[in-house]
Amino acid sequence: MTPPDQTRQLPDLAALQRLAAVDGDAPVVSVYLRTDPRDPANTRAAPAWRAALTSGLGEVAEQLEGGDDRDARLAFRDLHERLLAEAEGLDPAQLGRGVAWFVALDGSLEERFASRLPLAGDLVRLDARPFVSPLVDLVARGAPAGIVLVGHENVRLLEWAHGWIDEAADFELEIDQSDWRPYRGSAGPARNRPTVTHEAHVEAREEAQRDRFIASAATAVGERIVSGGWERVLLLAGDGLAPRFHMELPPPARERVQLDLDLNLLALTAAEVAQRVEPHLEALHRHRALAFAEQLETAGPDAASGPPAVLAALAERRVERLVLDPLHVPAASPLPEVAETVLAGASPELAGERAVEAAIASDAGVMTVAVADSPPLARADGMLARLRW
Repeated sequence: MTPPDQTRQLPDLAALQRLAAVDGDAPVVSVYLRTDPRDPANTRAAPAWRAALTSGLGEVAEQLEGGDDRDARLAFRDLHERLLAEAEGLDPAQLGRGVAWFVALDGSLEERFASRLPLAGDLVRLDARPFVSPLVDLVARGAPAGIVLVGHENVRLLEWAHGWIDEAADFELEIDQSDWRPYRGSAGPARNRPTVTHEAHVEAREEAQRDRFIASAATAVGERIVSGGWERVLLLAGDGLAPRFHMELPPPARERVQLDLDLNLLALTAAEVAQRVEPHLEALHRHRALAFAEQLETAGPDAASGPPAVLAALAERRVERLVLDPLHVPAASPLPEVAETVLAGASPELAGERAVEAAIASDAGVMTVAVADSPPLARADGMLARLRW
């Protein structure tokens, strides 16, 4: 058990799989708080996340008081006050920009994670196991990315993940110009001969050297992109250099560059670079999920559409990638018997969460999109999936 005063960083896929597989004897309270200090709602003396925690825990108390599980009701009365008190004492490092907290009523589980990315919103939920779908979305948004900063004479390569950023293995290339000397004058041109100044020769040689640098740097960066396993890369360069460098990359790396921007960030610190690129990473993640939902709508037999078909495919471990709105409540409709094994008696409100748990258990990818933002997903009643077979 994680001590209450110890906040871990965001979990990886292995931790998510472990949390999603928890099926103990006691219910679990899952708390998600958007603690982002940049959010205007959190700049007041009483931040919005604190009010959301108080309200959410109050709703859980009402849920238990109206039930017949006396042990759970009594256990939560003590836990209720402790969670409020501990949340009040969290320092900025423990709060981060988002907090995910899981506590079993019998004390068998307690884990708290801080995120350097903001959560979509605040949520408190009581369930038989940890409510993981918001955490899955956070992990997907924070997937590692390579950030390539290019100039005519040097390149920086940084690795970003879950809001953290650092130079990639001290990767840096520079042109050594120590043997170049500035030209101080020119000789008079010979009579009847073309005028070619020494400055022009120098400029031509420097341009050729920059071309060689771009070519060799692109090769080295391309190798590092592939060896680093980055599936998404942002390329930033000023003076119109970004598209040129993009095309110089070897094909395997070139295909992983999702965005090149005419933006020179070479002189910025890593933290400043992160602040500039994170909105672009968020936009790319959102665009990818929306585009994938559109593709699945017309994918024919390679896809499943709607809760009955998707839940059945999840039960049979046939889903390669799931796209859903985990908070959407699907319309009441008959389900195949095999699909009922995924829901395990859960209410329709938990259909999305159970689908996420089944996807994690079968090593399927998960993308979350609000039905309000995706007409194809809305037409599919909140669930689409690409099938393995």
